[in-house]
Amino acid sequence: MSRTLFDQATQALEWPRVLEFLALHAQSAIGGSRCRSLSLASELADARRRQQETSEMVAWLEGSDPVPALGFPDIREPLSRASKGGVLESSELRDCVIVLTVMAELERYAESHKGETQRLAQVLEPLRATKALQGVLRAIEGAIHPDGAMKETASPELRRVTHHAQG
Repeated sequence: MSRTLFDQATQALEWPRVLEFLALHAQSAIGGSRCRSLSLASELADARRRQQETSEMVAWLEGSDPVPALGFPDIREPLSRASKGGVLESSELRDCVIVLTVMAELERYAESHKGETQRLAQVLEPLRATKALQGVLRAIEGAIHPDGAMKETASPELRRVTHHAQG
């Protein structure tokens, strides 16, 4: 497909407008960003694959078993900082718990519906890694309240200092 013809197709389909409409329906900032960066398929096989993924997702959304909520905070910056040895605030750790929980719920949902999908199963394959992160999730949940406040029991030292201050 020549670039000129591809550009004409992109313009005729109002592709940027379609992407913006799609992004407005995303449940997270990352999802909206990913929607806006989608390129128009230039190969028939790619377009068919994307259509099959979309059809499978629509079937999930319209099915009797509701899909888990897909809204979650953007934790890319805190994770980047943590990967360099940086310390995360308790609210950032709480956001990590939210993301890990959404990932685990979606992985369980996908596993229970794997016979119904082919393409989405491939897309969601990386979620299997959430099983290896369950220890991290439990550790953070043991140290951080759902509102992001640090639990007194987060560490023996914190417990000792808290009791000393209360005394």
